[in-house]
Amino acid sequence: MKNCVICHRQFSPSKYTPRQSICMRKECQNKQKQIYATNWRKDNLDYFKNRQNNREASRIWRLRNPDYYKKYRKKHPELKMKNREYVRKYRKKSRQPPMAYVSKDIF
Repeated sequence: MKNCVICHRQFSPSKYTPRQSICMRKECQNKQKQIYATNWRKDNLDYFKNRQNNREASRIWRLRNPDYYKKYRKKHPELKMKNREYVRKYRKKSRQPPMAYVSKDIF
């Protein structure tokens, strides 16, 4: 038997995770998840703040892997065709003039 780090009640840890320190009560699990998320945000301050970092990382990855998308499309022709159909429908839809709403009160 161990004591839960959150509620301090005794519990039996799972045989699959003997190092378990939090009991299985929903409140304790949610509290642990909240603590983990808070600590993660403290350790990764710029993860959400600067979209430019993400763009730059993506750009560098694309430079290092220039043929990735070409190889992927070659390997998955069915997805290529699915995307082609989607783009055709999207473009056809965007070319149509929007329906104008005319109120009957005007006439």
